[in-house]
Amino acid sequence: MFERLLAILAEYVALDPREITPETDLRTDLGLNSLEFIHLITVLESEFHVAIPDRDAIHFQVIGDVAAYLEKETAGR
Repeated sequence: MFERLLAILAEYVALDPREITPETDLRTDLGLNSLEFIHLITVLESEFHVAIPDRDAIHFQVIGDVAAYLEKETAGR
């Protein structure tokens, strides 16, 4: 799961996946603005077949937050 998320993020922000860690901040380290963040959420919803409500997405600060959310939402599939 985390590797798949890294691959998506690396492609989305044009970084080497080895440069992205669970502590990587979505906004300051990856430089995502509000519109890019919303688009990324849409990409993740499509890729992982989940719905990510705004009330949950606003709590995503670092990559680890996103990974934990996706793990929880896709558990048992």
